[in-house]
Amino acid sequence: MYAEIFETLLHLSHGKDYDKLFKKASCIPVFKQHPQRSSHPQRSSHPQRSSHPQRSSHPQRSSHTQRSSHTQRSSHTQRSSHPQRSSHPQRSSHPQRSSHTQRSSHTQRSSHTQRSSHPPVMAGNRPTVADGFLGSLPTFSEAKLKTKSHKTPEFKLRANREVIELTTAVPIKTVTKLIQCDGEKELPEYTLSQRKDKTSIFFHLGFPASGWYKFSIFALQESEPKESLPNVYNYLIEVEVPKPARTYPKVYTKFYTDYCVLEQPMVLNAQQKRLDQVKFDLLVPGAFKVAVHAGDEWFQLTKDGNRWSDTLDLHEHATSGSKVQVMASYEAEACSYTALLEYTL
Repeated sequence: MYAEIFETLLHLSHGKDYDKLFKKASCIPVFKQHPQRSSHPQRSSHPQRSSHPQRSSHPQRSSHTQRSSHTQRSSHTQRSSHPQRSSHPQRSSHPQRSSHTQRSSHTQRSSHTQRSSHPPVMAGNRPTVADGFLGSLPTFSEAKLKTKSHKTPEFKLRANREVIELTTAVPIKTVTKLIQCDGEKELPEYTLSQRKDKTSIFFHLGFPASGWYKFSIFALQESEPKESLPNVYNYLIEVEVPKPARTYPKVYTKFYTDYCVLEQPMVLNAQQKRLDQVKFDLLVPGAFKVAVHAGDEWFQLTKDGNRWSDTLDLHEHATSGSKVQVMASYEAEACSYTALLEYTL
C-alpha cells in the first residue's frame, strides 16, 4: 500500500523534493490510523463490551435464582446493552397473559353454556307422537268427560307442578300414566288423582326435571264392570322446572273410592323445614277416626264434619326412608284402621 501511495505522490510532484514529500506523506495521520481501524484494536481493547461474559452466559437471568440487590447494577448494564430483544422470555411468551386470556374466554363460553342449558332450550326437542294421539279419543265423550282447566292437549309449563281438572256428568273411575319422554320413564310417584265430588276429577302432576312429558288418562264409568280402562285423553307437556318436584304420597284404593280429598300436606320428606309443625288437613267422608301413624306413635286428628285436621310434630321421625301413614277407622267401637295415604320421608 505504501508503495502505491509513494508512486502516486511521485507522479503528482513533477520533480519536487521527494524526501520532503515522503516525510510529509509519512506524517499524514490518516495513513497511520487507517490500518488500526481495519483491525479494530480499540474495540478489542474494551473487553467488557466485546466479550460480555456476564451477558453471554447470563447466569443470573437463565437460572433466575439470584435476584439480590447486589446484582441490580449489573442487570441495569445488561438492560442498557439491549438484552431485552434476545432474552425477555417472560415478555415474549407472556404465559400469564395468554393463559389469562384463555381462561377468561373459556369461562365465558362455559358460563354461557350453563346459562343456555338452565333452563334447557327444548324447542327443537319435541318428541314425535303418532297422528291422533293428542287430545280426546272417542272414548272420552263416551265417559261423558269434558276438559275444564286445559283446553288444548299440548302446552308449556314453567313450574314443577300442575293440576289438570276434568268434569263428568256421571261418576267415573280413572287410571293415569305420566311418562318422561327422555328415556320413556314412567313416573307413578309424581301423580295423584282426587275426586272432590262425583262431577270433578283433579290430577296433580309433579315434574322432576325439565323436558317433555306425556300424560295419559284412562277412564270408564264407575257403573261399568270392566276392569280394563280405555285411554280417553293424552297430553304433551313441555316443562321448564326451577327445581325438581317432590313425590306425592302413595294413594290407596279406599282414598279414591270414598272420594277423599287431601289438602295438606301434598308432599312430605325428611329434608323439608319445620317437621315439628306439619299441618294435616283432609276430607274423609264416613270415617269415625282418622290418625297419622309414624314409627310407634299414633296422632289422632280432630274431626269437623268430614274434615280432619291437626298440626303434628314429626321431627323425631325425620329419617330418610321412614314411612308416615294416614289411617282411617270406619267403625265406632273398632280399633282397626285402613290405610288411605303413605308418605316416604
